[in-house]
Amino acid sequence: MKKLFQNIKLISVLFLALCSIYCSCGKNYTKTESLPKSVSILVKDRKLKLQDSLIDRFMTDFNNVEKVNKQDLPFPVLFELQLEYEGHTKTYISSGGIYTIDSTYIKPKTDLVYKYWNIEEGQILMLPQEVKKP
Repeated sequence: MKKLFQNIKLISVLFLALCSIYCSCGKNYTKTESLPKSVSILVKDRKLKLQDSLIDRFMTDFNNVEKVNKQDLPFPVLFELQLEYEGHTKTYISSGGIYTIDSTYIKPKTDLVYKYWNIEEGQILMLPQEVKKP
């Protein structure tokens, strides 16, 4: 009976260790961006600036999305999101559904561009595109 309790204790310790390892891999984290001076998106060669009155609400939504550290995600870039601060600009690239800077992938519950820039879904794809020759 004593050996059975030792085995149960060992199994529960191993289970807790595995759970903590699993939870720490690809873990969501809550890094937030401070309020920028201006927010804009750069679609191909057009820069579309967000109205100043919407920046606070936009940043609240932006900071409340799921942020995951992952590598090697297929990522077609449609536009750049630029957070302009005093003295520097932080640029996120986006596929329209996922935003990334370095290896941080951000998944909004709704696409922020369509919500805040009043752009119809699919309209980004129709904007004139600069053709790059190899």
